[in-house]
Amino acid sequence: MTITSLGRAGDHISAMAEASQRRSAAQRNNDSFVALPGAAYYLQRLIVGCTLGQSGGGEVAGLKVLDSPKELYPNGRLKYVVLFEDQSIGDIQVQMHTHVLKARTHIWLREDGSISSISTVDGQIIGGIKFPNDSTLWFDERNELSEARLSQEQDVKGNVFAGGTYLWFKDGVLTSARLAKEQKVDLVLLPKDTTVWLRSGGSRLESAKLRQDATVGGVRCLKETELKFSQGESVGKLVQATLAGDQEVQDVWCAGGTKAYFYNNGDLKSAVLSKRQEVERVEFEKGDKIVLGEGWRLGSATLAEPQEILGHKFKKGETVVFTYDKAGTIKALPPD
Repeated sequence: MTITSLGRAGDHISAMAEASQRRSAAQRNNDSFVALPGAAYYLQRLIVGCTLGQSGGGEVAGLKVLDSPKELYPNGRLKYVVLFEDQSIGDIQVQMHTHVLKARTHIWLREDGSISSISTVDGQIIGGIKFPNDSTLWFDERNELSEARLSQEQDVKGNVFAGGTYLWFKDGVLTSARLAKEQKVDLVLLPKDTTVWLRSGGSRLESAKLRQDATVGGVRCLKETELKFSQGESVGKLVQATLAGDQEVQDVWCAGGTKAYFYNNGDLKSAVLSKRQEVERVEFEKGDKIVLGEGWRLGSATLAEPQEILGHKFKKGETVVFTYDKAGTIKALPPD
C-alpha cells in the first residue's frame, strides 16, 4: 500500500490565504473585465499567448477575465487570473472532460500556460462532485482533476467529509482521501488523519492507513497499521490488518509487519505469532502461523521451527491440521 500526494499541505494553506486576499480584491473590481475573442477549449493550453496592452487588458484564449487582479510570469504569460463569467474549458481534440468554471473562479496557471489549480465559487461541479466555496482544486496537464481540499463539510459520493479533508483523484475519479476529523466512511468509524482508499467511483471504502492508535471494527490497532475492508454484500467489515508492531489481537500475540486476517463477524481468522504462547491449549513457537475456524477452534498451523505438537513431531515449514472429537478434545493429525 502506497501513500502519494501527501506533502503539499503547507503550500495549500498559503495558497488558500492568498486566494482569500485575491477574492477581496476581485470583488472590489467587479465591474472591470475584458471580453476576449476566440473559443476556450484547451485547459492545458489556456494561454495560447498573452499580449498586454497599455489598458491592462489581454488576449487569453477567449476567456472573459477581470482586468484586475492579475499576475504575470517573467516571460509575460499569465500566472493568476479571475474569471468574469462562467466559462467552458476542456480539450475537445482528445475528447477529455469539459469543465464549466463559474464566474469569480480564481485560477493559477503553470508557466507553460496550463491550469495548475483553482479556488472555487460555491456550487462549482467538477467530475460530478459539488465543491463548496473557497475549496482548492489541482489539475494535471491532461485536463483531469488530481487533488482537492474541501473548505467546509461536503457530501462526496455518499460520504460526508469535513472541511480540511484532502481528496485525490486518478483520471478524474476519486480514489483516496485524508480525513480532517474522526468520522465514518462507508459506515466504518476512523480517526482523524487516516488516509482512506476508495473504490466504485469513490463511494466505497477499500482500505485505510491509520495515523494514530485506534479501535477499528472492534480491533485495537497501532498507529501506521494498514487495514483492508470487505466488499460486496458485507461491505465495510475489517478483513485484513498489516500490523505496525507486535500487538495482542483477541488474546493472541501477533507479529508486527505481518498480516492478520478476520472473519466478517470480526473474529480473528489467522495470524503469525510474535512470541511463544498457548492457543487453544496448544503450545506454539514464535513465527508459527495459525489458522482459526469460525467459533475459535484451531484449524491448522504452519510451523516456523521443528516442533512436537500433541504427541507428534513435525518439521520446520510443515502444516499441522487439527481436529476435535465429540467431547471437544483437540487432536493433531500425524505428519505424512
